[in-house]
Amino acid sequence: MTRAESFATRLDRHLARTTRRRGELGPPQVAVRAPALGIDYRFGDADARFHVASVGKLATATLVAQLVERGALAFDTPVAELLPRDEVAGLFVTNPATDAGGGATVEHLLTHTAGVADYFDGPVTAGPRLRELVLAEPDRTWTPADLIAFSRERQRPVGRPGERFRYSDTGFVLLGRIVEESTGRRFHEVLHERIFRPLGMGDSALLFHSVPDRDRAPITSDGTTAAGAASAAATRPRIAPLRLGRVEA
Repeated sequence: MTRAESFATRLDRHLARTTRRRGELGPPQVAVRAPALGIDYRFGDADARFHVASVGKLATATLVAQLVERGALAFDTPVAELLPRDEVAGLFVTNPATDAGGGATVEHLLTHTAGVADYFDGPVTAGPRLRELVLAEPDRTWTPADLIAFSRERQRPVGRPGERFRYSDTGFVLLGRIVEESTGRRFHEVLHERIFRPLGMGDSALLFHSVPDRDRAPITSDGTTAAGAASAAATRPRIAPLRLGRVEA
């Protein structure tokens, strides 16, 4: 048995046990590719769309880097120069010598060193964490403004800009807002135009804000929906389950 075959056999056994434990969630989606070792392994439904969670931060960072490349802003541009004052107020450690953003820059946000709290898993001053609220209110839609407000009203900054590394989902919401303010367009529109379409990512979208390009109904020359497009929603791949801890969300 080759190394690749041994790897696949052992992983098959492990993932079969995992599948049994997951019950109605079904098999997990797993992909391992290591060409130098002859490994190209797949497990689960390879066609099911899935939630990428913080992998999406790579797309946000790329959009910001594109804006830097185009000269719309710089990595050392203060956040307070790019977003409305009331939006950044209360999120950063400030003093009389700093702006509303405490001197935090775009680079600070990108490198998780801006000192802004993490709305999702960070400590709160009172009440439940946002992760708990999401599970308690599964039908509620949280807007970027809601998430920023949560950090402002229920959390405290974790340090001065540039002082320390502290992972921050709130910081990346602010970066998304910087993309919107700098382009004058909604974040999901820029995401499709500059990331998804150039890379042929026809099954990707920003959940609750846009739909994958592959699902968009083709339009004929007279402006009507092309034949067969009505069934697209029924035939498109399902979205794989999302777990938050032990809860299927």
